[in-house]
Amino acid sequence: MSVSTKSLLKPYIGPLNPKAIKDGIAFAQANALRLLGDAKLLLDAKRYPTAMALAILSLEERGKITILKRFALLSAPDEVKLAWKEYRNHRSKNAGWIIPQLA
Repeated sequence: MSVSTKSLLKPYIGPLNPKAIKDGIAFAQANALRLLGDAKLLLDAKRYPTAMALAILSLEERGKITILKRFALLSAPDEVKLAWKEYRNHRSKNAGWIIPQLA
Protein backbone atom coordinates (compact mmCIF):
# COMPACT_ATOMS: atom_id res chain seq x y z
CA MET A 1 0.00 0.00 0.00
CA SER A 2 1.46 3.34 -1.07
CA VAL A 3 0.91 6.55 0.85
CA SER A 4 0.44 9.62 -1.32
CA THR A 5 3.00 12.37 -0.74
CA LYS A 6 0.23 14.91 -1.20
CA SER A 7 -1.60 13.54 1.82
CA LEU A 8 1.54 13.93 3.97
CA LEU A 9 2.34 17.50 2.98
CA LYS A 10 -0.14 20.10 4.10
CA PRO A 11 0.92 23.55 2.91
CA TYR A 12 0.68 26.43 5.35
CA ILE A 13 -2.03 28.90 4.33
CA GLY A 14 -2.22 31.15 7.37
CA PRO A 15 -1.04 34.71 7.97
CA LEU A 16 2.63 35.70 8.31
CA ASN A 17 4.08 37.85 11.06
CA PRO A 18 6.46 40.71 10.20
CA LYS A 19 9.59 38.67 11.01
CA ALA A 20 8.48 35.80 8.78
CA ILE A 21 7.78 38.26 5.95
CA LYS A 22 11.18 39.94 6.40
CA ASP A 23 13.00 36.60 6.52
CA GLY A 24 11.09 35.30 3.50
CA ILE A 25 12.01 38.39 1.49
CA ALA A 26 15.68 38.06 2.46
CA PHE A 27 15.76 34.36 1.53
CA ALA A 28 13.97 34.95 -1.79
CA GLN A 29 16.33 37.83 -2.68
CA ALA A 30 19.44 35.79 -1.83
CA ASN A 31 18.16 32.80 -3.78
CA ALA A 32 17.24 34.97 -6.79
CA LEU A 33 20.75 36.44 -6.88
CA ARG A 34 22.36 33.01 -6.54
CA LEU A 35 20.25 31.59 -9.36
CA LEU A 36 21.02 34.60 -11.56
CA GLY A 37 24.75 34.20 -10.90
CA ASP A 38 24.55 30.52 -11.81
CA ALA A 39 22.60 31.41 -14.97
CA LYS A 40 25.34 33.87 -15.98
CA LEU A 41 28.01 31.21 -15.50
CA LEU A 42 26.08 28.80 -17.68
CA LEU A 43 25.46 31.48 -20.28
CA ASP A 44 29.20 32.18 -20.48
CA ALA A 45 29.73 28.43 -20.93
CA LYS A 46 27.21 28.50 -23.82
CA ARG A 47 24.85 26.22 -21.90
CA TYR A 48 21.86 28.23 -23.10
CA PRO A 49 18.87 26.01 -22.20
CA THR A 50 19.98 25.52 -18.59
CA ALA A 51 21.00 29.18 -18.27
CA MET A 52 17.51 30.18 -19.41
CA ALA A 53 15.87 27.78 -16.95
CA LEU A 54 17.85 29.23 -14.04
CA ALA A 55 17.16 32.80 -15.18
CA ILE A 56 13.44 32.02 -15.15
CA LEU A 57 13.73 30.51 -11.67
CA SER A 58 15.53 33.68 -10.57
CA LEU A 59 12.62 35.77 -11.86
CA GLU A 60 10.20 33.58 -9.95
CA GLU A 61 12.16 34.08 -6.74
CA ARG A 62 12.00 37.85 -7.27
CA GLY A 63 8.25 37.50 -7.85
CA LYS A 64 7.88 35.97 -4.39
CA ILE A 65 9.08 39.23 -2.85
CA THR A 66 6.10 41.22 -4.13
CA ILE A 67 3.69 38.59 -2.85
CA LEU A 68 5.42 38.43 0.54
CA LYS A 69 5.20 42.22 0.91
CA ARG A 70 1.48 42.03 0.29
CA PHE A 71 1.10 39.65 3.26
CA ALA A 72 1.84 42.63 5.53
CA LEU A 73 -1.37 44.29 4.33
CA LEU A 74 -3.69 41.29 4.42
CA SER A 75 -6.03 40.42 7.25
CA ALA A 76 -9.04 38.59 5.82
CA PRO A 77 -8.58 34.80 5.70
CA ASP A 78 -9.76 34.67 2.07
CA GLU A 79 -7.15 37.26 1.05
CA VAL A 80 -4.39 35.36 2.84
CA LYS A 81 -5.46 32.10 1.20
CA LEU A 82 -5.42 33.76 -2.24
CA ALA A 83 -1.95 35.21 -1.61
CA TRP A 84 -0.64 31.72 -0.76
CA LYS A 85 -2.19 30.39 -3.96
CA GLU A 86 -0.37 33.08 -5.94
CA TYR A 87 2.87 32.37 -4.06
CA ARG A 88 2.73 28.76 -5.21
CA ASN A 89 1.75 29.62 -8.80
CA HIS A 90 4.50 30.00 -11.43
CA ARG A 91 2.53 32.38 -13.61
CA SER A 92 1.81 34.79 -10.75
CA LYS A 93 5.50 35.03 -9.87
CA ASN A 94 6.59 35.57 -13.48
CA ALA A 95 4.24 38.47 -14.23
CA GLY A 96 6.48 41.25 -12.92
CA TRP A 97 9.41 40.87 -15.30
CA ILE A 98 7.70 42.46 -18.29
CA ILE A 99 6.33 45.56 -16.55
CA PRO A 100 9.52 47.66 -16.95
CA GLN A 101 9.55 46.73 -20.65
CA LEU A 102 6.00 48.03 -21.10
CA ALA A 103 6.62 51.34 -19.34
